[in-house]
Amino acid sequence: MNTVGVIVMKRRALSCLSVLLALSWGCAYEVVPDRLEGRIQKDLSFERVEQNPEAYLGRTVMWGGKVLGVTQAAGHTRVELLHVPLDAVFRPLDAPTASKGRFMAIDGNGAMKDPGVLQKDALVTVIGEVRAPIEAPLDKGRYQYPAIVIQDMTAWEKQPGITHSPPGAQLRGFRPFIFWDSRRVAGAEER
Repeated sequence: MNTVGVIVMKRRALSCLSVLLALSWGCAYEVVPDRLEGRIQKDLSFERVEQNPEAYLGRTVMWGGKVLGVTQAAGHTRVELLHVPLDAVFRPLDAPTASKGRFMAIDGNGAMKDPGVLQKDALVTVIGEVRAPIEAPLDKGRYQYPAIVIQDMTAWEKQPGITHSPPGAQLRGFRPFIFWDSRRVAGAEER
């Protein structure tokens, strides 16, 4: 192959790569929808709300959780979650030993598309408004669950063979579309 042919091939490869990168960036999934971007108090930890929930009523938080159970009653869905920390791209860590307790995520306004998709042990990122705690049975006693009203929720699925975040994924909660490992299960789609 002559020099001109090599140059043409390199240009075509670079053009194809540029198009693929542009397409994958344009299809990025946002964990935090634009409608909630400025409202979330990311510094408001689960621990602070658990200690004094009344002080934070009405504030919007973003927490990670592992689904322990989903119950449906007249007019609302209640998701019991084991709190787990979020990583840099707002994905929950699969580290139950890092949990600080349990909480309830309540859907009383129809934000959840299909509660049936939340299987036990699924990892989720929940954005919601702090409300008064809920006392409910736990084992042989009662537990004061910190509670939030769901405004948005993302369910995460582990993808075989993917063990790290791709380059650039730490940019404010964006995950490249090519990994297909997250989907919005509550809240409105934007695009």
